[in-house]
Amino acid sequence: MRTLDKKYRVLPSRAGNLTKPPSPHRSEIMKHSVSHSLGRDKARKVACAAFDAYAQRFSEYSPQTIWKTEDLADLSFKVKGIELRGAVEVTDSAIIMELKNVPFLMKPFQGKALKVVEIEIKEWIAKADTID
Repeated sequence: MRTLDKKYRVLPSRAGNLTKPPSPHRSEIMKHSVSHSLGRDKARKVACAAFDAYAQRFSEYSPQTIWKTEDLADLSFKVKGIELRGAVEVTDSAIIMELKNVPFLMKPFQGKALKVVEIEIKEWIAKADTID
């Protein structure tokens, strides 16, 4: 009988290969799209204004947005000591947000989080006429 470190286990189908057991903190990807009729340029201005406002409003979460291209930004923020990373893409007809490394334990809150994100994006789209 083998003695193994508690961090590892032998998979039955691959006896002899060691792997880490599944983590309760496994990551998931959360993706959401909100359609708009602003056009790409105006939608990007709206997204920039929203991110600037959130950086001030939610500074305790250390939000960061880095535009990689005219239409694609990397974003990150911290919640309860966990850093969440993602991306936002602005297209001619939608603003698409994708969060990576969302802990599995936060999965039950995904529906509520997506609803809040959608409401916020729609409010900023409605404000589009006031943004230069």
